[in-house]
Amino acid sequence: MSNIANELLRVIDYISEKAINRGATEVEAYATYSKSVEALAHNNKLHTASEVKDLGVGIRVAIGKKVGFSYTNRFDDESLINAIEKAMEVAKGTPEDRFWRGFPGGPFTYTTPKDTFSKRIADKSTTDAVNDIKSLLDIALRDKRITVVYAVSSYTYSIVAIGNSNGVRGVDEGTATSVGLEVVANEAGYTTPSVFEMCSRRVEECSIDDVVSKAVDKALKALKPIKIEPRTYDVILEPEALSSLFTYTVMPALRGDNVVRGKSPLKGREGEQVTSKLLTIVDDGLVPGGMATSKFDGEGVPKRRTELIVRGVLKGFIYDTYWGRRAEKPSTGNAVRASYNTQPSVGFSNFMVTPGTESIDSYINTCERALLINELQGAHSSNPETGEFSVVAVPAWIVRKGELKAVKGAMIAGNVWRKLKRINFISREVKDIVSLKLPWIGFASVKVIIQ
Repeated sequence: MSNIANELLRVIDYISEKAINRGATEVEAYATYSKSVEALAHNNKLHTASEVKDLGVGIRVAIGKKVGFSYTNRFDDESLINAIEKAMEVAKGTPEDRFWRGFPGGPFTYTTPKDTFSKRIADKSTTDAVNDIKSLLDIALRDKRITVVYAVSSYTYSIVAIGNSNGVRGVDEGTATSVGLEVVANEAGYTTPSVFEMCSRRVEECSIDDVVSKAVDKALKALKPIKIEPRTYDVILEPEALSSLFTYTVMPALRGDNVVRGKSPLKGREGEQVTSKLLTIVDDGLVPGGMATSKFDGEGVPKRRTELIVRGVLKGFIYDTYWGRRAEKPSTGNAVRASYNTQPSVGFSNFMVTPGTESIDSYINTCERALLINELQGAHSSNPETGEFSVVAVPAWIVRKGELKAVKGAMIAGNVWRKLKRINFISREVKDIVSLKLPWIGFASVKVIIQ
């Protein structure tokens, strides 16, 4: 165990002892260390490079059924005591939560996941990130029609430690790297919509060539768009488009806190057929190399694999400790935190759609007429409580027997749960969109509106 990990555990033990001595019924400490290096480009030029190190601890204390939270990024005794006393003060001034039943109880046995730490990635410097951006710009700008709107290369090393007065205690370390690229193509006075391509990995470096070639290819294929007539088409959503739609409709519906609060359209429907039998969705916090893979969640509960929808049948939801207890369900290891300075909430680990058996190229080559959509604008305005959405498809292509032509002004709208019952294709290829692992999905008979 590294010296940093030992220091994080020391701080956790110190906080637990001091908080209990000051009258806390329970105490939890969540301590993290991270080092991130990053380089950015804007408008065809290297913009900035930086290295940021961050260290801090979040403290939750319970006094009976009153809970308070505070945090600090200083580990000297005075700062830690001040943070403990602030959390105690907040707890005392907070109304009782009649549903509060305590922090998780340990000790737990943790599974060490595979492919989440690389010393090579941990040792990367800003020079490495800058070289990535220079290489990316060199490759992308070989075609004079391309403009690099934005690009990023980053490498991160992190350690997370957690402990509470109920016996929970754990430490985990990991690495991550990502390359992202946003481009447009310009020709004959026409500028395409932005195309974004990215790669995220835990232990392997991303291929700059691969990221650039995919982004440039999509942008060039979006040139010379045509108008199509409004009518019913089969629609194929690429993983990027699915990510946008699912983030604002399907994923909120599968969160246990929304179920308890009556904000999920799936409440009370466990065991029912809610989508096409082609669709299976799981949340897996232990999948090797997953961007959200780790030993434990934001409360120290072991990560696990949870079936959500299996062959169209709703199997269950994700929970953290608090909302699981309110639903009379165990935690599924799905408490998430953005940082040490935030409290845990219900969130997904690696959200995964099980792939199909046919390749996307094979499917496209046999399509009589379909609309292929790379990204959706406006998905954030969807209604997660009903599943209703109305989005603009950009960029998008009309597909006829493998031939693609860019289209403009296409919109689709409807109810995601009705659409999910009309799936007619799921690709065998899967793409990582950060912590979402998604295939290409085809839907039968979708009404397309033209602006």
